[in-house]
Amino acid sequence: MTRFFISLIFAVIFLQYQDAICAVDHKNYILPEETRMYLSESGDLAEVQIDSSYREIVVPMINYYKGEGGCYLVCYSVDSDHSAYPLGNGNYVVGQIRMDGKYFGSKCVSKVAVNFDAMDVCHDFFSNQCFANSCWIGSETGAWFGLD
Repeated sequence: MTRFFISLIFAVIFLQYQDAICAVDHKNYILPEETRMYLSESGDLAEVQIDSSYREIVVPMINYYKGEGGCYLVCYSVDSDHSAYPLGNGNYVVGQIRMDGKYFGSKCVSKVAVNFDAMDVCHDFFSNQCFANSCWIGSETGAWFGLD
């Protein structure tokens, strides 16, 4: 929890000085609201079905912000029954939310997310999957666009 608030403080600082910091601007990169991926039995993700051992999954994308310069925040959970796919170590991805912001490396620094209560962001957008603070938010989503 403390780590999240420290990240928010750094996000605010980055946003104040964003012109001086090199950011990747993905002006019109909006993922489909039902992004289809393929998951292997070992947990590997692929954009296409490599062979019959990969099953199709749907990763929910909420395109809250549709303007230029957006980036995606990700909601994680420990609840396997209400998530899109496993990450490992008992953590799962519920879905992603496109917010007003930019990528700094592979991290989404969102202007809008700072205005939301950190504990409620995932619950607000994924209320059917996130119960009683079972979810938390992350910003490492740049891999969708090939960012390191």
